[in-house]
Amino acid sequence: MSTVTMYFDGMCPLCKREVALLKRLDKTGKIKWHDISTGLGDLAEENITFEEAMQQLHARDRNNKIRKGVDAFITIWRELPYFRVLAFLGSLPGIKWLAKVSYAVFAKRRLKVHPQQCDNKTCL
Repeated sequence: MSTVTMYFDGMCPLCKREVALLKRLDKTGKIKWHDISTGLGDLAEENITFEEAMQQLHARDRNNKIRKGVDAFITIWRELPYFRVLAFLGSLPGIKWLAKVSYAVFAKRRLKVHPQQCDNKTCL
């Protein structure tokens, strides 16, 4: 099995804080952290465009399947102590539906609240 990879926007203040917390909990290095604001890197290999990556969180799970949005969060949470319960709860149908709706609203507003100057490779 492969390592889980999280593709995140390191220019987003909220995203940065959350990833910093998750990294601290990843004491055994189960997750590869890839900041998409510093360059495309692995995105091209995953057939993920920069625009898609900026629209919602992406993660590659241990079976090399790309997960998006809430499913990406669940993939990451399953790897971390304390968050495994959250992954279980987030996988329950009603909670997952609510989380997906909430995340969709957040993801649409995120770039409006924290606008960035990005081209299709990096952000300033």
